[in-house]
Amino acid sequence: MLYTILEVAKVTGLSKVTVYKKLKLKIMAEHISKRQGKTVLDEEGLKLIKDSLQDLNFKETAYTINDENEHTEGFDVSKEAFKALNDQLKTKDLQISELNERLKEALKLNQNNQVLLKDKPKLLEEPKKGFWKKLFKV
Repeated sequence: MLYTILEVAKVTGLSKVTVYKKLKLKIMAEHISKRQGKTVLDEEGLKLIKDSLQDLNFKETAYTINDENEHTEGFDVSKEAFKALNDQLKTKDLQISELNERLKEALKLNQNNQVLLKDKPKLLEEPKKGFWKKLFKV
């Protein structure tokens, strides 16, 4: 019996895209054919796809059942790395807040300087001397 890609996807619980990816494998080439413009798969090909899914499930369960010491060692290392990264993050947050305070102070100083510069020309102006005072420097 021949199965369309949609039928294979429904039977295996995979998406059509995943089924097409599986069909690209070299061992699947002899089980694929075209019927009325549709790609179809024979029973042996369907069995190969199902077997590959069981292999994947076996690898996942083997990984979770694997030695507990290996997982806890990695977990301890990741705890230490997390703690170090968290300390670095706190330090960076403190540095950022200090820089924000300095920036606020610099902004205030800049505003004060602008106000003083607006008032300064008035303070530096000398009273105008008449022609005769300039001539005789009295």
